[in-house]
Amino acid sequence: MIRTRAALKRRAKSSLAPNYWRVVIVSLILLLISGALTSGSAASSSASNFVDSGNYTAPGWEDWDEMEDWEYADDWDEDWESGIDIYDPALPAPFEPLLTVFSVVGMVGAIIIAIAAFRLNILVLNPLEVGCCRFFLANLHFPARLRELAHPFDRNYWTSVKALFLRELKILLWLLLFIIPGIVKSYEYRMVPYLLAECPEMHTKEIFKASARLMDGNKWRAFVLDVSFILWDILGAVTLGLGYIFFVNPYRNLTNAAFYQSVCQEKHGGIPEKDWF
Repeated sequence: MIRTRAALKRRAKSSLAPNYWRVVIVSLILLLISGALTSGSAASSSASNFVDSGNYTAPGWEDWDEMEDWEYADDWDEDWESGIDIYDPALPAPFEPLLTVFSVVGMVGAIIIAIAAFRLNILVLNPLEVGCCRFFLANLHFPARLRELAHPFDRNYWTSVKALFLRELKILLWLLLFIIPGIVKSYEYRMVPYLLAECPEMHTKEIFKASARLMDGNKWRAFVLDVSFILWDILGAVTLGLGYIFFVNPYRNLTNAAFYQSVCQEKHGGIPEKDWF
C-alpha cells in the first residue's frame, strides 16, 4: 500500500515514461476541458459588453475641457449666452435603428453562446473528463490506449453527465454560501470522476457517498499533495507553459490517479482497485 507522497510520485513517474506521448495528449485534453467553461463565460461576457456598448451616454459638462478641439469649442461661451444649443449628443436618425439591431443581435448572440457553452460542458466535456481519469488509472498498470477516453460514452453515459453536473452545482452552491466549506466540499467530491471511470454501474448517490467515504480523513493529504506541486508549477510558468504541458501536468495527473488507488486500497469498505489486466 502506497502512503507517502514520494511513493505516489515515484509510481507516477515510472508509469509516465513507457507511454509518454499519449499521457501528454490526454493531459492536454483534460487541461483544455478544465478551461473550456471559463472560456465560454468570457465569451458570454464579451457579448454582453458589446450589448452594453450600445447605450450611448452623453459626456457631462465637466468633460468639456477634454473637447476643446471640437469645431464649436471656441464659440461655446458666446453661443451659450445667446441660448443657442450647440451640443447635440443624439446620433443621426438613420443610425438609431441600426444601433438597435446591433444591440438585439449582440444580446441574442450572448444567450446562444452561454447556452452552447453550458451544453458542451455538461454533455461532452464532463464525460470526457471521466474518460481521461480512466486513462490515467489504466496507465498506472500498462501503457493505456486513447480509446479509454470513449469509455464513458459507451457505459452509463447519463450517469457521468448527471453526477458531474451535480458535483459542479453542489460545489458552486457551497462556494456561494461560504468559501472554506466550498473548498472542503471540492475535496470531498474529488473522487467522483475516478469512481465513474472504474464503476460506471454505480448510482449517482452511491458515487457521492463513496467519494465522501474515501476522502474522510484524506482531505488534508490531498491538499498537501496539491501544494507539493507549487515549485513544479513555477517551473512550468518559467518555461512559458511548455514545461507544464510536457511534464508537470502529466506528472500531476498520474500522481492524482495513484492517490485515488492508494486511498481505495487502504479504506475498509472502499472501492477495491480494479483489475485492469
